[in-house]
Amino acid sequence: MITMISSTPNYSTFSEPISDFRERMKSEKPFLEARKQADELLAKARAKETVDHVQTDPEFADETAQSYAFSRDLEVVDLADALNQTPEAYEQHIKSFSAQSDAVMNERIQLYQKMKANGSSGAEIFKSLMVFNKTLPEDYQKATHIDVMANAAVADSKMPNPVDFTNMTPNEFGELTKSGRFPELPPLVFLEG
Repeated sequence: MITMISSTPNYSTFSEPISDFRERMKSEKPFLEARKQADELLAKARAKETVDHVQTDPEFADETAQSYAFSRDLEVVDLADALNQTPEAYEQHIKSFSAQSDAVMNERIQLYQKMKANGSSGAEIFKSLMVFNKTLPEDYQKATHIDVMANAAVADSKMPNPVDFTNMTPNEFGELTKSGRFPELPPLVFLEG
């Protein structure tokens, strides 16, 4: 038996056998797919609004960058898929995902703290966090829906606009590293003349 909140307008709680739930999910699949597509469009629109707001409001940018850095990613789970696994397999999946999510959050925190210490703005930190999110495995991005915000914040490529280092001055290099766009760049030596 599974206890859940129904999809009826009164949102009452009820119990039903798992086999009945699976059959009901099959019959509701077209409705659920249409709702999922509408939700995705809404999420993309909200992500674009957030990115636009980050670029125009420094206080909001600071708050958003900090929030993204120190928040643990949650996995969006399809209940029907979860019920197709054994409880042991699902528990192992949850443990594995939690460990991965914790590691990702720790990397984002390190990036945030490093950029904050270098004096980067909230908007610069936010963009670097989104670039970092785009480097994560695609299945992780999809499972957590972090790809929606990352795609809104960063163009199709993983790194925005290539950089020509050929004639770069030390000051230009300093500004580039300060921006956080390349957080792991090693120091470069510039020769006189």
